[in-house]
Amino acid sequence: KELKISQKEAGEFIKRYFERYPGIRQYIEETVKLAEERGYVKTIVGRKRYVPELKSKSHQVREWGKRIAVNTPIQGSAADLIKSAMVALHRALKNKGLKTRILLQVHDELLLEVPENELEKVKELLAEAMGPMGEFLTDETLEEMEISHLTPDLVPKFVDVLISKIPESCMIEGENCRERFS
Repeated sequence: KELKISQKEAGEFIKRYFERYPGIRQYIEETVKLAEERGYVKTIVGRKRYVPELKSKSHQVREWGKRIAVNTPIQGSAADLIKSAMVALHRALKNKGLKTRILLQVHDELLLEVPENELEKVKELLAEAMGPMGEFLTDETLEEMEISHLTPDLVPKFVDVLISKIPESCMIEGENCRERFS
């Protein structure tokens, strides 16, 4: 509907897509089959997501289960990697005595508050914290990292808004997140 094309045209587009990228169809089919056999899928670090929807009597619910089964290994693995990098970065910042703070993580992005004099060191630490994925952070990609400057008068408002979005139950290393970042 959004593309304003017919179902027939959409079907042709999808068909051409899978012809061009046959590995994707294979991944989808193998992942769904394995999920149906096991009842769950895994992320790259072995975290399981059970998919009981695959056994539903409802066709719609089963199709939803298939989408969960296909997306979880990819999106869940990305979440595992960013969480691991975030913890490693937090430890490195603490060990080096830097003033940089991790403010927020959304999907595959980290929002950091970095004093200008720490920027180069933090780029290095970020690449290290990402482990093997950090190898993809070349000097060029690090230069392309979006660096935004908040004016001093906006920072307290921005941080207050971010902190207000943190759930009360959030804990890091036994400390309440809201208190930690306040």
